[in-house]
Amino acid sequence: MDHKLKEIVNCLKEAQEKGMLLEKSSVLTGYSGVKLMGSLQRLSKILLDEESCYLEVGVFQGLTLLSTAMVNPKANFYGIDNFAFFDPENKNKNLVEPLRSPY
Repeated sequence: MDHKLKEIVNCLKEAQEKGMLLEKSSVLTGYSGVKLMGSLQRLSKILLDEESCYLEVGVFQGLTLLSTAMVNPKANFYGIDNFAFFDPENKNKNLVEPLRSPY
């Protein structure tokens, strides 16, 4: 098995056993499970660098996007969401906006 593929498989196994690298902050909210977030956090650390990016379509309240970005400051993270669905009062948008990076 290719070294990179083996590393990916191992990180997914580790996420299943241990969950997240960075515990859920009281600031971040959402519905994603700890195994999914642990997988995304670990995968971003082994697959992304300063010349690549992570793109999340459908940000909701920013939990997976922001928690993954917090464990990998060397990569670029982008979220796309127009907050048109499930957020008629802009509550989700207002949660995410102040937490995003100014650049």
